[in-house]
Order: sequence, then structure tokens, then C-alpha cells
Amino acid sequence: MKKFFLYLIVFISFFLIIISKIFPEDPFWVDCSNEKDLYKYISDGWKIEKVHKKGDIVGIVGDIKYYYNSNDPQIILFKDNKIKGLNF
Repeated sequence: MKKFFLYLIVFISFFLIIISKIFPEDPFWVDCSNEKDLYKYISDGWKIEKVHKKGDIVGIVGDIKYYYNSNDPQIILFKDNKIKGLNF
């Protein structure tokens, strides 16, 4: 019985790895090299929701404020029910 569960776990793990390679998920954080990449998303129907600059508050959890601390801006885009962050 233990061998059955072991084989089942190995099979399910292998199946999930194969599925993840066949259907890769769209990454949320995208390294954006220049304005052409940004224009590609805009022309594809993505809309700019907000732009994070150094020192901007990006989240508040309880009494703790989280600040954006990178020197490069980050642009948050949305389309339908999807959201994407472009890092410059």
C-alpha cells in the first residue's frame, strides 16, 4: 500500500511538472528594457493603473507601511481580470 501512494505521488508530481512546462503561466513581474516593451503592452490593450517611484507607499498591512525602494520606476498595468508589473 505504501508503494502505491509513493508511485501515485511521483506520478502526480511528474504530471504537474509536465503541465507547467507545456502551459507556462504569464509572469507577473516583467523586466521591461525600454519604452518599446511598454508600448507593446499598451497597444495590446493593457492600461496603466499606477506608477511606483522611490519612496511611494505600495502597501499597508496592519500598522506597517511598505515603501517602494528601487531607483527605477515600476509600472502596474491591468487588462480584464489580469494585472502585470513592468520593471524598468
